[in-house]
Amino acid sequence: MKSTSFMISIFVLLPIFSWCATSTVANNLQSANLDGLKNQFQTAMKSFSDVASLHYALAGIKELDVQAPDTFCNDIKRLVDKSNIESIYHATEAAKSLANCKLPAEDYRSTISSTIQSDKSTTADIYYAVRSSVNLGVNVDEATIEKRLNSLAKTDDSVLSQGYALLTGAQLNHAIAKYYADTINDLVQQADEVDGRTLQYEGGVGATALIFNAFHEVSEKADSPIKIDPKQLMKFASYFSTKRHVATLRSAYYLTKAFKYLSDTKNSIPVVVTRVNPSTIHSQNPSVLISVTNLFGQSVGEMTVMAESAKRKDDGVVVVSKQKLTPKASDFSVYELPFYDKKIPRGFYTIHLSLTPRTEGKFIGLTDITIDVKVTS
Repeated sequence: MKSTSFMISIFVLLPIFSWCATSTVANNLQSANLDGLKNQFQTAMKSFSDVASLHYALAGIKELDVQAPDTFCNDIKRLVDKSNIESIYHATEAAKSLANCKLPAEDYRSTISSTIQSDKSTTADIYYAVRSSVNLGVNVDEATIEKRLNSLAKTDDSVLSQGYALLTGAQLNHAIAKYYADTINDLVQQADEVDGRTLQYEGGVGATALIFNAFHEVSEKADSPIKIDPKQLMKFASYFSTKRHVATLRSAYYLTKAFKYLSDTKNSIPVVVTRVNPSTIHSQNPSVLISVTNLFGQSVGEMTVMAESAKRKDDGVVVVSKQKLTPKASDFSVYELPFYDKKIPRGFYTIHLSLTPRTEGKFIGLTDITIDVKVTS
């Protein structure tokens, strides 16, 4: 990946109003940020005091395709509280992240059962119990789970509780999963819209990413398309992309999963256009170079990238029209637009781009892309 010091990332479908483009556009998750997430997980793996931190570190690093050693299994067994369902959940998730770490199911069966039966259990507790049972291979009564979720929905209708209900539904049979998948649109409508360009939930990035991931998990189990409008999906993606650094392991883990869902070819992929060279055009920097990637900074395949126009900001004079950009990388991640020409006077210009996929895929945000440049000589 290119150095972020020369990158300004432009989410497609989002207008840019200033030539430097830093205040109105969210950044792509570039390699430096992936390294930052990886470092956050790896640092936690060296120093942890509870099983929750170990869970998020081990599962997070695995999302970035790094397999942690099985030696952590002893730490999981040492730290787990067999009488606490949340601790059991974190332990079973951490164990699942390792290649060979088996926890004794009988040690946890009683706590799982009592949590499901207890009237004091929250929706999160029910999810912890059900997910732990799946991880351990312990059977639970799905009808009882469904009744508990219905009862809890009457007393706690918070968005986070609804998110945990979706996550629980994703662990159960197809019919239950389908029921919860059909509620996704209602939950999307409850998101807070900021500046007309991002969607988020109360609770910040950790809560928003958890709920967003729940949309995908329950839809996968229900074998149904995720019920999010493309514009809404772009607004969630825009929100996540602004979170280049997060404070907690929990948020880092759920954010990493969200980016992975948004970059998975099975799903709709927001396309990110990134300028990879300085915005100032002159004889030594005569072209505009852009990358076209997903949120993980990976190529999305060949695109026809068209400069629909380039207009001078002062008077709207068109200096470029319908000019196709040239691929500059074998994986079609970088494209070039020659721009320096003696006929183009000094000044600020807005380039309008459109993308047309040359390969199969569900891409969103392919039009109304604008990049601002400055010609200095």
